[in-house]
Amino acid sequence: MIYELKVYINNKFLFRFRDSLTLLPGNLASLGKTLCPELGSKGSIEHENLVVSDLQAHSEELINYLRQDILILGGVMLKAQEINWSKYQIDVEDVMTITSLSLKIFRKFIGVFYSEELKFARDLGYKIFPLRGYMFEKKSSPFEGFISDLYESRLEAKKRGDEPMTFIYKILMNSLYGRFGMNPESIVTEICNQEKYDEMMMKDNFQSADKLNDDYYIVNYISNSQIVDDTEWKAPKHSAVQLSAAITACARIHMYPHISREDCYYTDTDSIVLGSPLSDDLVSSKEMGKFKLEYHVKKGIFLAPKSYMLEIEDDQHIIKHKGPAKDLVTSEWFQKVLEDPSLTEKIATSANFRIDWKELKIVKKDILLKLGLPLSNKERISMIQIIYG
Repeated sequence: MIYELKVYINNKFLFRFRDSLTLLPGNLASLGKTLCPELGSKGSIEHENLVVSDLQAHSEELINYLRQDILILGGVMLKAQEINWSKYQIDVEDVMTITSLSLKIFRKFIGVFYSEELKFARDLGYKIFPLRGYMFEKKSSPFEGFISDLYESRLEAKKRGDEPMTFIYKILMNSLYGRFGMNPESIVTEICNQEKYDEMMMKDNFQSADKLNDDYYIVNYISNSQIVDDTEWKAPKHSAVQLSAAITACARIHMYPHISREDCYYTDTDSIVLGSPLSDDLVSSKEMGKFKLEYHVKKGIFLAPKSYMLEIEDDQHIIKHKGPAKDLVTSEWFQKVLEDPSLTEKIATSANFRIDWKELKIVKKDILLKLGLPLSNKERISMIQIIYG
């Protein structure tokens, strides 16, 4: 059985064919009716009675049938992609068969977890089945002196109104934890000759390439990818993922009583938006480990993680939106998308410091951005009004 057929021209990958039946083994008419009925019925032709001599006479009918067939197949695949991404964060383009998709979903329920978080989940009523693990010797925190010193320095900088140093101390405290948990995968850009280019083109970790001149190319590829050979994998330096995993797990344990409240409308790592205040013993702007009251919120629109608008006192607006269009969204845009989650608009803007690889120049480039809500988030939209007493 052929699962995939890739097409190359001059060692350059163009496109690929895949057998959709291995991923969605079902009748296309039934799949279309179930997943995308708005596209209409598949239709039918009498295949057994069709002969070559009749093709010309029935060409219009056959072409319309093929067009509808392709339309429904495309709709079915897009819907399957949307469902699997929104439910399991798995892209069906990464698998070729229904069995490999099932295995990927199964693996979503198996993972590596910090033991204290598993104990916490068990106490909440979850059933945990340990398969294997690593034993670490229990020690005092290696960060206690480091964090305490930087935190005190940050408070002193705040007192004297030194905003740059306040920011630097904050970044220093946050960055060490991220350093230990850094992903070993990275995108490498190299300028290479034709021979090296031809070699890289055939590897699975190849990303993209541009021709600089007749002799040289600029190539992007992923290093330390999961699909590279063991001989090409380079162990990351100065990282200890177990430390970062333990820190984030402890943070989730600490946050759970607050994010599980019925009046918790939004949360992001170490912040929460609540409908009623926390108790005074949990709030302090100076004591490490406690919450700081940032705003009294009158109204909030939360479209997706890292995409929200807050209306605070004095009718000021706090707007956060992740992505290249973060500086272009407005409170009016949040309101419009809330009313119509499928709303998209194209905005002309310019991007500074873009690289022209052929000329090897840094340029300012006019670009067209598509502003809208990611498809996987459209079912999670909520609008809330929060009034503090």
